[in-house]
Amino acid sequence: MERQISGSANKLLLQALVVFALAMVGVSIASIANQLGREFPGFIVWKNLIVPSISAPSWPGDAGGLPFRTVVRAVDGTPVQDAAALRRHIRSVPLGTEVRYRFRSLTGNREVRSVPTAILTMRDVVPIFGIYLLNGLVLLGVALTVFYVKPENPAARSFLFLGVCLGGTLILAIDTLMSFWCSRLYFMLESLVPAALLLFAATFPQPKGLVLRFPQLRWWTLAAFAAVGVLQNALYLSNPLRHLAVNDWVYTAMAVSGLVLLASLLESFLHARTPLARQQVKTVLFGMGAAIFVPSLLMMAIILLRLDIPMNAAFPLLLLGPLSIGYAIARHDLFQVDRYVRNGIVYGAVSVLVFLGYAIVVFSAELALGAERALPANVIPFYLLFLVLVFNPLRARIQSIVDRVFYRQAYSYRATVQGMSRALSSFLNTEKVVAAVLAALTEVMAIEWATILVLSSRGNTLRVYGDSPNIRERVRAAFPPDGSSVGHLRGLEKAESSQAFAERCADPTEGCEAIAESHPALLVPARFEGANVAVILIGDKKSGAYYSEDDLDLLQTLADQAALALTNAEAYEIIRQTQADLVRSERLAAVGELAASVAHGIRNPLAGIRAAAQLAREDVAETSSDLREGIDDIISEADRLEMRVRSLLDFARPFEPNLRVADLGVLLDEFATSMRPRLAAGIELLLDVDPHLPRLGFYAAQLTEVMEALVINAAQAMGEHGTVSIQAHPTSDASGEPGVELHISDTGPGFAPGQLERIFSLFYTTKAQGTGIGLAMAQRIIERHRGRLSAESRDGGGATFSIYLPLAPGSTADAQPFRPA
Repeated sequence: MERQISGSANKLLLQALVVFALAMVGVSIASIANQLGREFPGFIVWKNLIVPSISAPSWPGDAGGLPFRTVVRAVDGTPVQDAAALRRHIRSVPLGTEVRYRFRSLTGNREVRSVPTAILTMRDVVPIFGIYLLNGLVLLGVALTVFYVKPENPAARSFLFLGVCLGGTLILAIDTLMSFWCSRLYFMLESLVPAALLLFAATFPQPKGLVLRFPQLRWWTLAAFAAVGVLQNALYLSNPLRHLAVNDWVYTAMAVSGLVLLASLLESFLHARTPLARQQVKTVLFGMGAAIFVPSLLMMAIILLRLDIPMNAAFPLLLLGPLSIGYAIARHDLFQVDRYVRNGIVYGAVSVLVFLGYAIVVFSAELALGAERALPANVIPFYLLFLVLVFNPLRARIQSIVDRVFYRQAYSYRATVQGMSRALSSFLNTEKVVAAVLAALTEVMAIEWATILVLSSRGNTLRVYGDSPNIRERVRAAFPPDGSSVGHLRGLEKAESSQAFAERCADPTEGCEAIAESHPALLVPARFEGANVAVILIGDKKSGAYYSEDDLDLLQTLADQAALALTNAEAYEIIRQTQADLVRSERLAAVGELAASVAHGIRNPLAGIRAAAQLAREDVAETSSDLREGIDDIISEADRLEMRVRSLLDFARPFEPNLRVADLGVLLDEFATSMRPRLAAGIELLLDVDPHLPRLGFYAAQLTEVMEALVINAAQAMGEHGTVSIQAHPTSDASGEPGVELHISDTGPGFAPGQLERIFSLFYTTKAQGTGIGLAMAQRIIERHRGRLSAESRDGGGATFSIYLPLAPGSTADAQPFRPA
């Protein structure tokens, strides 16, 4: 272990403070012993006869309604000058005699009270002075320990100063109330407590910007309150009323400084740059809040409102402050002493076990050989050899137990990495890679939630993956799919908190400020060959513990493994997509050649047939209805054949839809209205549209063509009777991208086994008169809208076609009320 204290000045300071602390404790205990068993007035006074706000239910003065923060002017009508004269008087009268006291307050009021004398016993001392001594010792002990471990840490130095001032004030207060040997040192330390609170607020957990810019502020603050201490000592015996007034100001400054410290801790928690700092402040905030807030309010009520309340009533809460800091040191690496505390516990436990092992060996040898015989010479070497063999496994086991107790780590670093390597090596699919990483984070590392932002290597788009839909949507909102925050995500080089990430982003329009609103504890980059493949957003640990260095190392290792797997998966997907595009291009080329040949061979004769039929229809008399009907059939079939040829040409020709943002609900309502008269009388068309569909970008003509093809296919599958229903509602896909999902369902026979895999293939049809172009064309149109078209056959009959349409660039996810046309 590296040395905790270095430098002769630091060593000398630490030794001097330890001696000073022991001396203060000795003086206070001796001061109490000097007064135990002797008569006292039934209440406590300072040497200058000021009555402090300190009392106990067992004291006679507490029952007599003693006015606190006043000065004793006379005893039984006789003026007194100091506490020694008061004590001489009460010890000159029989025990239990009611003594009449005249008090004067800062406002000039004079009050008279009668209080019986009593004997000062341990029962009177322990409830009050025991709390004083315990608080002071704990505060001083924790401060000295922190300084011993981290003497160069600014926060540790400020905490040491606070511990000496406040701890010394609490310890020496006992003497100031008993024998008055070190009263002037007490008032100097008491006057410096507000300065110590302000300096600690300025440096914990990190030095504040104001102190860094103006370091002289620290010395000005110390000088100002040191001057107050000099003033208190100057007025201490010469003018008790003015001393009381200055003392009131010190207590008020102490209360205000405590509230400033609380406000500083809260600000540090809300704006901590690292999760460690936030966890440290979070741990300390509750204890310091209880130790400071209630006593500060009580002091302000006593000083400003002149309430006769004993100030020591809130002193038990003071213990929560140093205890919370001590807990944070052991549990949350406060002042960065985690390594020393943990190693100290581990090696201390090992030492105890080694000693117990040696004692067991000696005791067993005495039982076996007799106590009068010496231990065989070969026992110790064998025991030492045994220690050499078991020391490292024993230390590792104890280390694991300490980690679980103090840091609640229940995972194995090596096992986690090996398991992740095995899982990711077999995946060539982005969704499976992401699922494996999310499982390792949320299940193995016990993290509340995790979300992965996969960055595309072919643009500034990203995909969002996560187990919790609510968190995924919230994070997706913070990272819009248009890539507005991707530039800073690509620049993330190491794990950092969301607040630090937001502050590092210079341009708030790029969405960086919104990152903090999703409340991730950390952003961890997944890097491959110097570039970010993804960024992992993780929440807090389920245990509530902070992320240690081991956690950060494991997170970065898992992220780097994920980066390699995601890179391989994306390369495989690109290759697969390229192959599919090549096959489709070859198929479209063949279809194009066929379409061109068909168009050339059919369209010209077809045009001649239609023209001739049109002329014949004009020459037929009105009375020849049967003949006119036959000619109309010829014209209709010619138009139908022309439409089929045009569809074949359109399918083979590349095209891009002209997307325009509009209300999809209105389009669906108009389509249903126009489609119902074209269906058989026994077929019912139902429309169910969510009233708050988001506005989409779509090409109305092509989307209508797709809807018409699907509805007509459903009607033909059902025959003369049945129901076709169209449903539309907001949704999001697996990556969290929002959009709208349409469902076109029918009550027909559904699909036979094996048909679903082929229904979108070109020229595949299940109808005797079908061409096999309609569904293939519909799928191509939806894909051009960046959407997906799928089909399923329901149990019990019926089929459902599902269309997912994402928000197009320029559209908005805001809900818009749907009003049927």
